[in-house]
Amino acid sequence: MENYPRDIFEKLEFNKLLQLIAAECLGADGKQIILDTRPLTQKEEIEISLHETDEYKKCIERGAALPCGPYENIASDLFLLSKDGYVLEVESIQRIHRILFLGTQVYNYFQDYIIQKAAPHLSKIGLSIDLDSRLIKDIERIFDDEGNVRPNASEGLLKISKAIQNKERETEKTFHQELLFYRERGYLTEGFETIRNGRTVLMVAAEYKRKIPGIIHDESATGKTVFIEPEKTLALNNEVHNLYAERRAEIYKIIRELCHQLRPFGPSIEATFKSIVTLDAVRAKARFGLATQASRPTIGGKAGFDLKEARNPLLYLRLKELERKTVSFDLSLDKTNRFLILSGPNAGGKSVTLKTIGLLHLMAQSGILVTANENSRMSIFHHFFADIGDQQSLEDDLSTYSSHLANMKYFLENANDKTLVLIDEFGSGTDPKIGGGIAEAILKKLQQIRCFGTVTTHYSNLKYFAFKNHGFINGSMEFDKKGLIPTYQLMVGKPGSSFAFEIAEKTGLPEDVIEYAKKRAGKHEQSMEEMLVNLQAERQEFEKKMTLVLEKEERLDRLMKTYDQLHGELEFRRKKLKLEQKEATLYQQAEMQKELQKMLKNLKATTKAEEVQKVLEEKKADTQVIAEQIGQIKTEMYTHTVKTQKAIEVGGYAQVRNGTSIGKILSIDKETAELEMGFFKIKVPLKDLIPSSKPIETQRENSAIRVISVE
Repeated sequence: MENYPRDIFEKLEFNKLLQLIAAECLGADGKQIILDTRPLTQKEEIEISLHETDEYKKCIERGAALPCGPYENIASDLFLLSKDGYVLEVESIQRIHRILFLGTQVYNYFQDYIIQKAAPHLSKIGLSIDLDSRLIKDIERIFDDEGNVRPNASEGLLKISKAIQNKERETEKTFHQELLFYRERGYLTEGFETIRNGRTVLMVAAEYKRKIPGIIHDESATGKTVFIEPEKTLALNNEVHNLYAERRAEIYKIIRELCHQLRPFGPSIEATFKSIVTLDAVRAKARFGLATQASRPTIGGKAGFDLKEARNPLLYLRLKELERKTVSFDLSLDKTNRFLILSGPNAGGKSVTLKTIGLLHLMAQSGILVTANENSRMSIFHHFFADIGDQQSLEDDLSTYSSHLANMKYFLENANDKTLVLIDEFGSGTDPKIGGGIAEAILKKLQQIRCFGTVTTHYSNLKYFAFKNHGFINGSMEFDKKGLIPTYQLMVGKPGSSFAFEIAEKTGLPEDVIEYAKKRAGKHEQSMEEMLVNLQAERQEFEKKMTLVLEKEERLDRLMKTYDQLHGELEFRRKKLKLEQKEATLYQQAEMQKELQKMLKNLKATTKAEEVQKVLEEKKADTQVIAEQIGQIKTEMYTHTVKTQKAIEVGGYAQVRNGTSIGKILSIDKETAELEMGFFKIKVPLKDLIPSSKPIETQRENSAIRVISVE
């Protein structure tokens, strides 16, 4: 994908939108995925991403949100774990345990068939998690809910833990006895006891320090208090210290064994982490979609796009805080009208509308639900080109207008039919007549390239250009003439006025200044916009009526075709019924002839025999007549079929000549076609087939499918 200029995402505020979405993430990795999001160009990828977000949003709306929670990156932890014999820190195992816990919760969530059916794309992510259930059990057997090693994590640790408890109770009891003994003698200061160097010590007055046997750990800043560990608790504290050392060694041994058990599952843990991060990013997009009342649009289809009730999401959130409503707009661009020429007063919403068109397409192609009606349809653009804001460059010694022209040169050289072009205040920065003329030429060239775009302008010549030229449509931002305030409503199909004089009056400019300006502008300039508005209205009315006429013609044409088809089928059925009646009569005549033949054999040479012979001859004559009639009817049916049906082709229907059944053509191989007739398949030479639209009647028999060759 190619975008221009380099800061187009800032100009369309796409990066700002990503930052708002990233704030919804629960982990740094999910935030980074959002911040690194860039528009996709493959339809399948875009649709999958949008479906994932939409499914997550609907899960939240149903009150069945996925299990989620904070998590940390475990890449370095897994890297160290992969090294044979390496023992992880407790914090690393806690981070891994968090991922395993979340992964298991997510996997279990998607075991529900109803959820799988409601969220198939999310289910694919959740059910891809492949973890050994023993891993969590092994970790939770060692660590409690707060991440501390359980005292009973192993038999050895349990034994050491009990020994520590017993020895600490003994030490505490002994220390308390010593404290009472020396306090009664007045050797201690007011605090009695405290902690120094991890040991419980007595707070002894400096003049009595030689009265208490033990180790001096410290003294106060004034020197009046000395901190002494009594001799009787010294050995006990050393034993406790040694037990804690044994405990640390045992914990290290336990964790080493745990790491050995986790090591083979490193790849699956890493895959689970990626799934958690992916779901975190999807969750953030879904929550943003909820906050902005966004929907999943249709992607691709015919050239162009069709926005319904579109809103700028950033503007929507700002106005929502102020308890104000955001004005939405509808806009449809297609191969007939590829460019919108948008005009209207300053501060009327032209630039916001232009940016919204670009921003919504960036969102959709990034898998972000758009702030528009769910019936909206979005194009897939491979290039986003924008010319927005002051492009003046001191570094390249370019004026504002020169910079605009440099952008236009780039657009013309690099745009194609998959490019969205957004130009704000087109033609400004130079002489209006010259600038307007150049703008027309550039627009005409862009339309020939067949790209799509939106242009905002104040130039009357561009409004007239859009009215006169194929591929362009005028649009305006509605303005309340009475209140002289913008309504921010997009009106497609009519150019807008800048309302410069009206706004000047409202701001309080002197009347003589405004009158002078009107005279200098001239009546021609003032009437031009009025004429454009009227012409555009008449054109819209004409196009509306023409559309209705074309729709009626199309409907009438369909009705006539339907009538012809029904009439043809009715005629065919009538002939078929007549054919069946004649065939039944022929069958009866044949049966009667058989009976007469039997009678002749029995009567032999008698008068009766002559009478029977005479009747038999009459019946034969009748039979010949009926056979000829049957042949005539079949010929008429074949002729009717040939006249009314299309050529023989795969997927169509055909009738076997000298037969009455019609079958579906499955395949054609050289001069032979394979037909499906009910449960039967037959191969018939093409020369023996007559094309048909559909079978008149289908014989369905309870028999297995078999292939019959009729070659």
